[in-house]
Parts: sequence; C-alpha cells; structure tokens
Amino acid sequence: DRIARGVLLLVLVLICGITWEKWGNLTIDCGREMYIPAAITQGKRLYFDLWYPYGPLIPYWNAFLFWIFGIHLSVLYATGIAIAAIITLTLYSLSRTFLPICLSFTVGFAFLVRAFHPGIFNYVLPYSYPAAYGAMFSTVLLWLLVHDCFEERRWRIVAAGWIAGLTLLTKIEFGLSAYGFLACAIAIRAAHARTTRKILRDAVACAPGILLCTGIYGVLVIKSSFSFIFEENIPLSPNSYFVSVFGKRWLHQLGFTTD
Repeated sequence: DRIARGVLLLVLVLICGITWEKWGNLTIDCGREMYIPAAITQGKRLYFDLWYPYGPLIPYWNAFLFWIFGIHLSVLYATGIAIAAIITLTLYSLSRTFLPICLSFTVGFAFLVRAFHPGIFNYVLPYSYPAAYGAMFSTVLLWLLVHDCFEERRWRIVAAGWIAGLTLLTKIEFGLSAYGFLACAIAIRAAHARTTRKILRDAVACAPGILLCTGIYGVLVIKSSFSFIFEENIPLSPNSYFVSVFGKRWLHQLGFTTD
C-alpha cells in the first residue's frame, strides 16, 4: 500500500509536469474563478458587487489564500494540485476496502489522468473551483461513511455532518447529494443498532453543519431577497435566467425533452 501510494504521487508529479500550464481558459469560466477572489481581497462583496453562480465558501477561501500568499496564479495551481492529490489518495483508500492493490492503483491512476486533463475540465485550474472542491468533499465524505459501515465511530458521523455542510456552502447540488448519502448512513447505523433513538442522536451530531448553512444563506437572503440570491446569482430557481434559457437548451441537446 505504501509503495502504491508513493507511485501514485510520482505519477501525479509526472502528469503535472507534462500538462503544466495547459489547464484552463481565461475567456471561459476559469477567468471568473481567478478574478472573483482577487476582487474580494479588494473589498468587493460576493453576490452584491460580484455576480457568482455558486456557494460562498470557495471564493472567500481562495481570497483568504490570496491575502496570505499574494494574488498569484501559483496559489490557485497549488490548491488545485492539492485537491487532486487528496482525491487520489482518498479514492485509493476507499477502493482498498473492496479491491486488491493493483485495481485500487488503477482507480487512482484513472482519476489522475482525468484530473490533469488539458483545457477547462480539470482540477488544477478548472471551470469551477466549487466543483473541484465539491468532488473532494464528496470523496472524503464517502470514505468516512463507507468505513463507518464496517466499524462505527462517533467522530466519523460528526465529521461527515460538517463536511456535508461545507459541501452545501460550496456547490448546492453537491451538498444535497452529500446530505442524501448522510441520511442513508444514519439509517444504516440505526438498523445496526436496532433502535430509532440512534437516528435522533446522529441527526443532532450532524445539526451544526445544517445550522451553519442555514445561517449563512439566511443572512444573504435577509440582506437582499430570495430571488436575488437564488435566481439572479445562484441559478437554483426554475425561474432563473440560466435554468430557463441555457438549462432548457442543454436538456434538449441531451434528449431530455417531451417533444
């Protein structure tokens, strides 16, 4: 296992070198992911001064990194490479629950080839950092919940609750999926314990993450309105311009239409 993990990290370095600075496209969404946190460090407010279609966590996190290390593309490169490394090692560990070393290594290798893909659909300078971070949070969450099925630990469900909350603040559809997995895990834990009281205890353990998300999104809505946050910025509502125009066109291209 140690050798396999070490080789995966060497492969990461190799692929990173081969694809260096071939990631992203400034004229598409990647430019927004660079500009928004830089503008936040200059005092502009997310959603109010800066249009943004995802949750508030990652822009402020990247702005915090810019504030510490300076506004430089290398900061974003470093975070993207770290995301790829964390997902790779987590996928390997998750795969080892079910697969031998060689197949688990194949899982990690396949992800690395995808993660450093030249263009906008990569994890280093992606079209959306919330999508990359959301994938990382989801992978870590799945790792926690799968291991908890074999050996229950209280800290895992607490950590999973916080990760699900952070995921909801990152990208809403990822967050809803995370809480779906979390609900399944709570049900499995209750079935193992053969008591419904465990559902209540686990729900209480996961409550801080939900309260955090509710408070942050609630403050944003109170300062503006529901339509301003979830229609004019985050395209969650069916009445938003993005969903009604581009979403409809996208569904039609995929064949999800009744005509």
